[in-house]
Amino acid sequence: MMQISIGNMKKRSILKLIFFSALTLYLPFALIIGGLAVAGYDTVTFNDENVYGVTAILVPMILSVIVAGLIAIFLTLGAWILAMVAPNSVAIKSKNEEPEVGKVFE
Repeated sequence: MMQISIGNMKKRSILKLIFFSALTLYLPFALIIGGLAVAGYDTVTFNDENVYGVTAILVPMILSVIVAGLIAIFLTLGAWILAMVAPNSVAIKSKNEEPEVGKVFE
């Protein structure tokens, strides 16, 4: 049985985990918006002007990386402060066996 406890994780690991999770959420949306702007839709605005072409793909991608980074920093800071106030007791357990029917959590 493998067990991962949040209290035992380093802050850098938590930061990377949250950053890449948020990036997988925002990056496909940014690519869709950028693709629509390349096709001629007015979806990307930068400095009060519509952006088209390759720049229309780069601007949402860069913004999604920045937003994911800020979210990761603030959530990691919040987890660190919460760990100072109250010890973490959250654990993720993994078993190699089938779960019992009707039993969701242990």
